[in-house]
Amino acid sequence: MTGKEFKAEKARIQGLRTLSHFDQARAFTLVLIERLFQEHKFSRIVELYHSEVCTPQDTFYLFEVAYSLNELGFIDESEKVYEHLLLDESNNSVILNNLSHIKRAKHQFKEAFELIQHAHEIVPHDEIIAENYQQILTILQTQQAIRTTYTNALAFLADENTFVLERLQTFIKNLYHEPDFTNHQLSIPEWKLGVLMETEAHQADALREDWLQKGYLRDTGKRDKHLTPVYELNPFLEKELEQIEPKQLPVKWLKGFDDVTIEQLERLSYFSILRKIRKMKKKHREIAERDLNELCLNYLMKNEKSVIVLSGSLVEIVLIHYCEKHDITTLYLPRRNNKTEKRNLYECDLAEILQYLKEKKLLSDIFVHVGNISRIYRNFIHPGKELRESELLSQSKADLCFLSVMEIITTLL
Repeated sequence: MTGKEFKAEKARIQGLRTLSHFDQARAFTLVLIERLFQEHKFSRIVELYHSEVCTPQDTFYLFEVAYSLNELGFIDESEKVYEHLLLDESNNSVILNNLSHIKRAKHQFKEAFELIQHAHEIVPHDEIIAENYQQILTILQTQQAIRTTYTNALAFLADENTFVLERLQTFIKNLYHEPDFTNHQLSIPEWKLGVLMETEAHQADALREDWLQKGYLRDTGKRDKHLTPVYELNPFLEKELEQIEPKQLPVKWLKGFDDVTIEQLERLSYFSILRKIRKMKKKHREIAERDLNELCLNYLMKNEKSVIVLSGSLVEIVLIHYCEKHDITTLYLPRRNNKTEKRNLYECDLAEILQYLKEKKLLSDIFVHVGNISRIYRNFIHPGKELRESELLSQSKADLCFLSVMEIITTLL
């Protein structure tokens, strides 16, 4: 210490001695804190601040104290001191920056941004403050993007089927039973997804990809010590699920989807019939193949009305093909008073074609009867028939029509 500094310090001490005992103690403590701060002895400052010497504590709300508390991990106390200092020094960029850092550490990003934004406005060229400003701005923008994704995800729920909604509810319920599930986040190994969803592994994988895409679930990009992905559950999902009325798929459809297999199609002779149809002329083949595909699908789905209507349509195109193969393009149909009517083949209905082939002995009586099965039941296409007659559509009628068309195709082609 130089002579000049010594004289200044001596004068200050003499000045302190003129104060009251309380004021003297406080003044000496302030000097001590200042000295300790210059020497980076932050732990000593915190010990002193927590001792009876600094009583009441609010009289020792100093920048040095706030800084030291934060350095030693007393974040809440440091925050309190900084906030008090800010009341008198609202434009102090250092205090604003340091308090913003504390708010950021406590994940209070909105408050942290307001503080650092103010500091950035005061000292726009300060590199540290500018960097902190940009970092918190990026965090807020990322959070907003995630929040938008989570909000938009709720719109998908209304279109989910019962199975998906049940898996979601089960998944959420089981997440809450996990001790490490905090802040809607949990590290989940691949094998555990099926356990949490209570479904098969392949279904769990498909659901995860779908949920990630829709925003029900988010891969945070973080990994635990075992390098297991950390997922975040959409925090709005649980409440929204409580208000969703599940859209039920008809049980017949669900069963039908499972029945559409190669084995079932083989049992229906689909592939052998398809080979026969593909030998028809192109103009007939395209219609016949389309009707066969729709017929077999609806038969496996047990859609009786569709099967009956399609059976009649398929019988008709096969008979048209059969007529043209025998060079029949015009039909002479009997009418009243022993008159006949000349009709183009494509203008005739199924009953007329069947009757003509029977009269020309190109089709045996039994096949005419078989063909008529689909023709008769095809009248169910008109709802009035169902309403005025006691006879109802049934699976047995669909079976008859399906078997009849398969028999006709097998024979005539």
